Amino acid sequence: MPKYYLDFNEQFRSEAARHKPNKDAFRERVHGYAIELVRSVCARDDLCAMTRTIIGGFHICIFFDITSANERTKKWVLRVPIPGEHGGDLLDEKFRSEVATMKYLSANVAIPIPRLVAYGLSNGPHPGGDHFMIMEHAEGDILARDLSQLSQWSEERIETLYSSLSDILLELWNHPFQRIGSIALQEDGEPDIVNLTRPLMLEFNNVELDGVSISSAIPPHRTFGKATEYFSSLADLQMSMLVHQRNNIESKEEWDFKFTNRVDFKRAMRNFVDNRWDNGPFVLFLGDLSPQNILVNESGSVTAILDLEWTSIRPIQAIGPPVWLSGIVCGDVIVRDADRLRRFKSRYEQFVKIFERQEDRRFQEHRSAFPDMRLSDIMKTGLSSGRYWFSEAAGSFYGFDGLFHFALSSHILHANDSSHSMMGIVASWIERMKLSGLRTPEPFHGS
Repeated sequence: MPKYYLDFNEQFRSEAARHKPNKDAFRERVHGYAIELVRSVCARDDLCAMTRTIIGGFHICIFFDITSANERTKKWVLRVPIPGEHGGDLLDEKFRSEVATMKYLSANVAIPIPRLVAYGLSNGPHPGGDHFMIMEHAEGDILARDLSQLSQWSEERIETLYSSLSDILLELWNHPFQRIGSIALQEDGEPDIVNLTRPLMLEFNNVELDGVSISSAIPPHRTFGKATEYFSSLADLQMSMLVHQRNNIESKEEWDFKFTNRVDFKRAMRNFVDNRWDNGPFVLFLGDLSPQNILVNESGSVTAILDLEWTSIRPIQAIGPPVWLSGIVCGDVIVRDADRLRRFKSRYEQFVKIFERQEDRRFQEHRSAFPDMRLSDIMKTGLSSGRYWFSEAAGSFYGFDGLFHFALSSHILHANDSSHSMMGIVASWIERMKLSGLRTPEPFHGS
């Protein structure tokens, strides 16, 4: 392996370790001001009792019982993001967008999310000075802490879950937008759905933590009026990830494989982006719709969607069922194995069938924003066209090569692609690297 690759690895890992947060110490610091902070939001005579604390991947959550003389006990959750678990400047950006999204959804979209009671930005005039949210506690049980639990569900409960999720997604996607991006928070605290910020997604955080700047391909205020522009920028970021995160390449063959995948992905984009929807509409995507962020009741109906961070407006043609339907959360793991792919396809088709039934009901009740368009039709062809896995691959910065190689390469018609197109893409990326001050990779001389 080239020497500078090893230097990069050691330097980056050393820097990352230096900034790694001590979660126990941070928890104690938050505990030191939590009651004072919550009391500043409560009515003067309310009693505030701290009941339990949960430390997650991104946040510390402290649960409170709020008791007053004239009302039944309220349950609130104080959520404080852990600074060192967020890459670059993403913490403030995604926090502001999440607040704006919660406010927009509460006012305009009938889906079950916790009510936002109060929030504060970093270095604000509140106790502690950290970013914080106080939300009403949502009732329900976590859908699955371990995805293997879903295999123990009855088919009746699975159908109830799919019906409930379909209703939520149909309501969410019934509110189209003109551009791709994230809802912004105005200075007066109101959501701004016109002057958006860049479209965030969960994996951006890990990319930044691995030392790669998202802004190299998608600057903070970059929004998109076309799906092709959006996917092209994600392709640029995939290449930036490959070049900048140099310690993930161990051989010339691996470099050739990954570089070629990214070039082929970008030049084959027209195979997967439908011209009918290139200019929109665009809809909100729940950025972390994992089973851990879904609460359900005993029958399997969804009672609440938690953690709206990373929610953003994306192309409507990227809609589809959650990737974890068959009990596996990573798409690149699914597509590598024929049995896993077959089980996923079965669950996918079951979900789409239920989604179509729920969509038909909305049409009969005249509750669709798309009278000449069926969202279920987009989903029906998602697997056969490759469009579903294309959208997954575009935003998967750690599973991209598996998704591309096993799920997309068979859909690409190289006969229709010219070498001129390929060389144009390569030249564009080399020029981008020069402008960013990064030298092009040196030749490999073996591991």
